[in-house]
Amino acid sequence: MNGSKLKVNINSTDKTDDVLENVMSVMGLSEELTYYFGLFLIKGDLDGNYSVVRKLQEFECPYISLKSLQDRRSYKVLVRKTYWDQSIDETVAKNHIGLNLLVVQAQSDVATGWTKCPDEAKQRLKRLYNKGSKLECLHLCQTLQNYGYLQFHPCLTDFPSQGSRAVISAGNYELKFRILSNNNETKEKAFLVTRIKCWKISSHINHGLKSSSEKSDNPLLQLSFEYLVSKGNLRWVSLLSDQAIVISMCIKSMVDELIRKRKGERIRKPADRDSTGVRPTYKPRDKTTEALFDATDVEIESTDISGIQKAKESVKKISEKLSSVSIMPKTSSSTEVQPPLNEISQDSTLATPVVSMTTGRSFEGIGDEDL
Repeated sequence: MNGSKLKVNINSTDKTDDVLENVMSVMGLSEELTYYFGLFLIKGDLDGNYSVVRKLQEFECPYISLKSLQDRRSYKVLVRKTYWDQSIDETVAKNHIGLNLLVVQAQSDVATGWTKCPDEAKQRLKRLYNKGSKLECLHLCQTLQNYGYLQFHPCLTDFPSQGSRAVISAGNYELKFRILSNNNETKEKAFLVTRIKCWKISSHINHGLKSSSEKSDNPLLQLSFEYLVSKGNLRWVSLLSDQAIVISMCIKSMVDELIRKRKGERIRKPADRDSTGVRPTYKPRDKTTEALFDATDVEIESTDISGIQKAKESVKKISEKLSSVSIMPKTSSSTEVQPPLNEISQDSTLATPVVSMTTGRSFEGIGDEDL
């Protein structure tokens, strides 16, 4: 997260889990903590700002994903923690490499403004880091507002009223809306994941409306979720964003973690993959791991690039086939509540729903104890 770079040798067809295990092995992180972290695709700009495109999925080949991007110099594969329960930090911090990764991420989030940090706290963080008190530095960051949250581009939403602009952050099992008013005042509203009954993404035709981030080329998508406002009162909240998919993935990730905790299951380990196949063996880094946290040059090399062009052509063919398919919404005898974002503006050409892409349910039984 601080720009330090690590060089790993991989095959072009290595999946995300293979690359992650390779990276963590070379870095020297304890194998048990490997999947406490993940690989994220991020996009930067000339001002040094960046946004999260997505967490790389298990079925992806990171090398191919990176090489297939246009203007790929703007993109990087980045290491971030993947869990949402901040109490897990204490487990990770017992390992000095894990502690370094957490501190580096916390400092980066403070620098970018994702984590709110008063000037006094910034000075204290600087003193602690210069003293080498990384654990105290982490503990101070944990007290700051929005610690560990992912922040997204400004977007349009129908909460609290049609056409509202908001900056959304995801973390701590909630979506936090920072609503921007016309008189430069901001209001915050947190939507707890445990109160979200279901959510879905719909594609839209963009009639001249600029993306929520003018620098983004991604299409605008509508994310809608049904939320328990109060006992017996469910309402749809919708937003229009070029990062709707990654926000949806964050909701699903938080739901999966809550369900895993309820079942008493642990975070998986590399050894859990042994039963499905032989895992590659990686050569540990032969230099001190502290050097990872200094800015150095890096290249991600592939020992097998013969299939890259064929893979690109296959992806293109699949995309063309998908674009020609007309998807009809699923009919049901029950009454479905329609999200109200179609009327987010008085301009009826703002966004036209085309197709519901996905629907996910987090908790079927929402009771009084959730209020």
